[in-house]
Amino acid sequence: MGYRTRVAWSVATFLIAIAGSSASARAADAEARKRIEAAAAAYAALPAYADKGEITVEIEVAGEVRKDSIAVPVRLARPNLLSITTPLVSIVSDGNAILTVVPSLKRWSKAPAPQRITHDDLSEGPLGAFERGGPIGMPTRVLATLLLDPEAVKSLARDAVGFSTVPAKSIDGVECEGIVVDSDTAPGLILRIDPKTKLVVAMEIDPTRGAKGDSEIPGSPVVFKSFTWRAGKIDTTPPADLAASFAAVPPEGTKEILALAAQKVEAIEHPLVGKPAPDFTLNLLEKGGKTRRARIDEFQDKIVLIDFWAMWCGPCRKEMPDIAKLSDDLAKAGKPVVFIALSIDRPEEIELPELEKKVRADIAILGFDIEKAENRRLALDPSGTTARAFGVTAIPMLVLLDGKGIVRAVHVGMTERDVLAAEIEALLEGKPLPKP
Repeated sequence: MGYRTRVAWSVATFLIAIAGSSASARAADAEARKRIEAAAAAYAALPAYADKGEITVEIEVAGEVRKDSIAVPVRLARPNLLSITTPLVSIVSDGNAILTVVPSLKRWSKAPAPQRITHDDLSEGPLGAFERGGPIGMPTRVLATLLLDPEAVKSLARDAVGFSTVPAKSIDGVECEGIVVDSDTAPGLILRIDPKTKLVVAMEIDPTRGAKGDSEIPGSPVVFKSFTWRAGKIDTTPPADLAASFAAVPPEGTKEILALAAQKVEAIEHPLVGKPAPDFTLNLLEKGGKTRRARIDEFQDKIVLIDFWAMWCGPCRKEMPDIAKLSDDLAKAGKPVVFIALSIDRPEEIELPELEKKVRADIAILGFDIEKAENRRLALDPSGTTARAFGVTAIPMLVLLDGKGIVRAVHVGMTERDVLAAEIEALLEGKPLPKP
């Protein structure tokens, strides 16, 4: 793996980690609101849009300064031609279908394209996971909202605790207005707006504002230096060859998967229900940074809930805090239940030890911290062997095993905590599972 790839992934991990707890609310001042409304109106009026978007991050690791650039270009031709590229996922709509590709998994999925694409059409899948996964996804989220959301200002305000103005700054020789989007879950984001076009030409992270208010992670040798996004040259005329610019063709070497992420829950009649769980070995990530191999029969005589998930999966991320809360409740009650978060993330783009560190940090942010609960386990399925054995075609997928290792229920998509709690309680009491 090359230096640039290692730095890009370490940067992504770091930027997720600096998104922390609460910030003091700041009311949106009138001038900031006026500027953001003007920008939203300018984007809404565009027939097309194309940029050369690039994120540049500078960090210091154990005294060594590292700088890396990540391409995040966006193209749009209204009403429903779109291309968004990020390090973790790419989206292309050719007007008939929306192609979603997750390069690290070498998997793709297609869905029908709506007559007019909105941000909501994209935000619940892998792209949404990237956008919400930390500051590195913030520029893409803001830009996609301005381009696609019919109520962009309301959407941005909903995700912020306030807007405020900052002094103008020269970007490529143009004095650009500044607006800060303050958040209680991420550092402050400064938007630089061209006063003539009203389009955002740059964005900057201000680590002194927002959630963290700090440029360091306690106990980490990493120090945040700077984070910028530049639009580069912006073209607002439709491309001459629309078919070539928005070709929804899966990359060579990738395979189709039925659904990369399932947003709605579906209790399915899985062929494994009522049968012993497949015999498989877990790659457990244990406390203190240790790893070990374990067989599923290690948890014999306990109820086991296996959650197939991935860091890029938006619904998985939404569901994980509920899974963590359920594990807490059952641990306090002394119930013999084990929760296994089984990540299907793969190490094609990074080395396995780096992936392990990233998964540990990411799931702790979601509340499923294995350091704080004895009934939680975190595991990796880098080869996809276990996922194939269980017939996983969409995530999140939850598999519930009884104390004898028999599969009793399978849920695909986000599942309500009360549903899982009722099923687990029924198994603990030796009763049939409640009907959906």
